[in-house]
Amino acid sequence: MAKAPATPRRKPTRRRQHTAPVKAIDATVVPTPTKSTSGKVGGLITAAAALGTTFVGLHGLPGEAPAIVCGGSERWNVKVAKDADAAGGKINLNPDKSFTVTDINQQIQPSALDPAGRMDAEKKMYTVRGYLSYFTKEGDRDYHVVITQQPAAYANGKAPEVGQSVVVEFADPSCFGGKPDVKPDSSMLGQAIAASRDRFIDHIKGVSGGNISKAIPVTVTGVGFFDRFTTGSHEPKGHSKVYTLPDGRQVVLELHPVTEITFDNEPDDA
Repeated sequence: MAKAPATPRRKPTRRRQHTAPVKAIDATVVPTPTKSTSGKVGGLITAAAALGTTFVGLHGLPGEAPAIVCGGSERWNVKVAKDADAAGGKINLNPDKSFTVTDINQQIQPSALDPAGRMDAEKKMYTVRGYLSYFTKEGDRDYHVVITQQPAAYANGKAPEVGQSVVVEFADPSCFGGKPDVKPDSSMLGQAIAASRDRFIDHIKGVSGGNISKAIPVTVTGVGFFDRFTTGSHEPKGHSKVYTLPDGRQVVLELHPVTEITFDNEPDDA
C-alpha cells in the first residue's frame, strides 16, 4: 500500500516587536529665573563659565542621533550672541532704562554693520514693557512673540498700528546657531537664553498660540537685532517700525535673543 504524503510543516512566524517612539524634548531643563533684575544675566553667564553648564534633553537617549531639523540661516551667530562682538565682550549687558513699546519704536534706529557683523544698536541689551498679544513657533523652532503697547491688540481681526508692537524671539537651545550640533554653551548668553525660553513655555501652557485676547503684561529683556523685514514673517503678525537701509533692504527691530522675561501679574495662569 502506498504511503500517504507527509503534511508539509508551516514555517514558524515571527512576531513583530513594536517600540513606542521617543518623544522629542522641546525645552531645556534649566533653572528658572524669578523677577527681572539687570544683574541676573551676568550671574547666569558667570555660573555657566565657572561650572561648565550641562544642558539636559537636547539629544534624546544616549547614543541616538538628534531627531531635530533646524531652519533659518541669516546672521545666526548674531541672533544667539555667538559672534565675534559677543565673544569679545562688546555687548553692553546692562539696559539703562525700561522702554514702552512705543518708545523703543521711536528711539532705537538701525545703522551700518561693523566688520564683525553688528550695528551699534545691536551691541546693547534693552528692556521693554508691554502686553503679550501673539506668539507662534516658527520653522526655525524659535518662538516668535509679539509684544504690544495695548492689550488684545489683535481684537476683531485687526493688527496693531505701526509703531505699537515689537517682536521678541526665544531661541531654541536644540537648534542653537541654526544647527542641532551647536551647543548653547558656545554662547556667552546661552544659559540665559535657555532659561528665558523655559520660563516662557512654562507660562503659556494651555495656550495654543496665535492672537491673545487676555491682558498679559510682561517685561522682556534681550539683545537688539534688526531683522530683515518680510511680509511672510512679520505681517500680519506684528512688527516694529520698518526702516529702509541705504542698500535697499528693509529691517525691523527685534529683541533677539531674549535673555529674560517677567510676567508682571504673577502668578499668571496663562
